[in-house]
Amino acid sequence: MRLTADAPERNSAVEPTQAPPALDLDETTITPEVVTSVPTFYLDPAAPWAPTLDAIPGGTRFEAAIVARVNLLYDDVHAGVEHREVWETVIHPVEDPVDLDAAHLVDYDEQDLRSEAPEGATYTLPDAPIDTAAFFKKFETDLKTWLAANQAVEVSKNPALKLYSRVGENRDDFVRRCEAAAEDAADVELATLKDRYKVKIDRVRAQLSSAERRIRELEVDTQSRRQQELVAGAGELLSVFLGGKRRSRSLSGVASRRSQTVRTQERLRSAQEAQSEKIDALDDLETELARDVTEITDKWDDAAASIETLKIGLEKTDIAVEQVALVWVPVG
Repeated sequence: MRLTADAPERNSAVEPTQAPPALDLDETTITPEVVTSVPTFYLDPAAPWAPTLDAIPGGTRFEAAIVARVNLLYDDVHAGVEHREVWETVIHPVEDPVDLDAAHLVDYDEQDLRSEAPEGATYTLPDAPIDTAAFFKKFETDLKTWLAANQAVEVSKNPALKLYSRVGENRDDFVRRCEAAAEDAADVELATLKDRYKVKIDRVRAQLSSAERRIRELEVDTQSRRQQELVAGAGELLSVFLGGKRRSRSLSGVASRRSQTVRTQERLRSAQEAQSEKIDALDDLETELARDVTEITDKWDDAAASIETLKIGLEKTDIAVEQVALVWVPVG
């Protein structure tokens, strides 16, 4: 007798293992080759400028970007400017040729860049031959040309005073420097004017002082002669001449005293007229001086206000590329 037993029922269907998601044709799990002369990094998502590239913290799909650090020298002998700057940029995505107009200004340092690839990274192949030195050499050449054409610093210029502002100097501060320089120049010119007018004014004042002394002397003389005539009696000459027979010598004495009084009064009037002329001359000098002072101060006020803007650009010899690196940016 053969004994049989029911075998347990088996599921002939094999459970499939979960397949990894298919990669796009332009994606790879193998790190794309980059020419050895160009350092390669991974962007730290905590970098302050990561949001500029829409970087995704924890992302595993990476796209290529280029970072560059360039030393710039803005110099102008006439303006006395020798200004140095460090210019840093990131360009994403990387194309051939590189679109430099799409460059983002950033301030990056070594903390923003990692050297190790995160686990499970996939890469979007860039549309540029990043495995060739020629691509990056051309990028540096194009970058210098672009910087020379597009970068400049502005300073303020005062041609009348031959003054230039410093790079970054506040315009109000430069205006104050111009005003101070203009005032100094006006003071120098006014000092020369003062020396010239001092000679004229001192001469007129001396003449005026002499006229005043002469007037005082003649006033005293005139007053004395008038008193003498009053003592002798007003109208003495008329009385003597009409009063009777008098010798001509007597009449001559009386007439002479009267004539001297008249001449003294005439000299007094002349001295007073001379004094008035000198006062007018002094007044004219003051008017002329006021006009000259106003002309000088207005001229230097205008000079202080004649401020222009001067752009100082770059020559290719003023541009030194310090670093060019490729950075993988997590975007998905």
